[in-house]
Amino acid sequence: MNPAWKKQDGEILITAFAEYCLGPGWANQLVTCIVLKPDGGIERRYLQPGEHRLSQLLFDSSTIAQKHMLAFLSAKLPKVEP
Repeated sequence: MNPAWKKQDGEILITAFAEYCLGPGWANQLVTCIVLKPDGGIERRYLQPGEHRLSQLLFDSSTIAQKHMLAFLSAKLPKVEP
């Protein structure tokens, strides 16, 4: 695995999840990484298919879990009243 970015000193990988992205005439299998920066900021970084090399089973499992978690939370989280 040779990602385009490297974790810097003091950075903490908070979470990572796989997602399919597609548009007219293109498709991609990204791994999205959420990183806590030393200054307290949060940054989103992406790994391309050649950079993450996850097995298809692990990738698909992550995308299914993410899809269901988003659907559940979207339905259950309270809405802010104006």
